Amino acid sequence: MKKEPVASRPVVGSPGDVVPSIDRWPGSPALHLTRFMVSNTMQKILVATLCGLLLATPALAQQRKALAPGDQAPDLAGVPYPTGPKLRVEWRENTLTLVNFWATWCEPCKDEMPLLDDLYTRMKDRGFSIVAPFEPWEKERVGLFLEGVGGVSYTVLQPDATVDFYWGGVNIKPTSFLVNGTGRILRKYVGANEELTAGLVADVEALLSGKPMPPQVITMESVLPEEVEDRLKSQRPKRPGQQ
Repeated sequence: MKKEPVASRPVVGSPGDVVPSIDRWPGSPALHLTRFMVSNTMQKILVATLCGLLLATPALAQQRKALAPGDQAPDLAGVPYPTGPKLRVEWRENTLTLVNFWATWCEPCKDEMPLLDDLYTRMKDRGFSIVAPFEPWEKERVGLFLEGVGGVSYTVLQPDATVDFYWGGVNIKPTSFLVNGTGRILRKYVGANEELTAGLVADVEALLSGKPMPPQVITMESVLPEEVEDRLKSQRPKRPGQQ
């Protein structure tokens, strides 16, 4: 029996062949891979675009910088400890406001806070206020700490999440800012010891008596900033979930 000739299939990629367009290869793995890559690329572009829009928001785009005397004090809001309605500090309500950032792991804070409480008790009727924000993740430890220092009569604040960003990321505790009634930062106090706290007290007493502030005592930050930061970081406990 005579056999019919069998037609041979052209080999794609042989010299002289014309390679068909990839979209004419239904079911081709190369086509699926190409579509997958395009899909992934579009997703990445979309995510990058959304991130760019968020970062373009003025509140988030500004760089976190350390605040200094002469700067306008940022907004300060949160919930008073242990409880109470949300509070937004209005600088104009007092002649002077001391914003005292502290932490339960801060040893110098234990000595400073009773002195600040005494200052507040003596000067509150003359237009002086203290607001003391703590780190929100420390809330469970605040009560025991305050008991240990005998309690305070000024406002202890669990701040809003944005406070740390707007106030420049206060890593050294304690750090305090003396703010006037127009919201202008008059002085910044980094760290605490007997001399530094005495200088802070003298500044408040002078201003509320209508006198100029005396020359500022040299702060820990200006003397040994890197060494102080390293030492405090080694003492500072890790936040929940932090490696």
